[in-house]
Amino acid sequence: MRIISNDQFQTLLDKIAEGLLIDNMYTIKDYLVCKKKGLAWVKDPNHSKFREDIKQRVANAERYLTDRGYRFCRS
Repeated sequence: MRIISNDQFQTLLDKIAEGLLIDNMYTIKDYLVCKKKGLAWVKDPNHSKFREDIKQRVANAERYLTDRGYRFCRS
């Protein structure tokens, strides 16, 4: 028994590949505008800095809360 067809599977793979091109949920709108206008998509050269900034913010928040007695449960 198949859950999805081969065409649906291929569409899913294509969408995943397209998402990897965007690489940042905050630039989806810009990507779609470029796509609609037929312009080439150029990923922001600072996209890796954005990721590192987010990771640092999360680490700082965790440290702040841990220092105040909160515990984090990880599965």
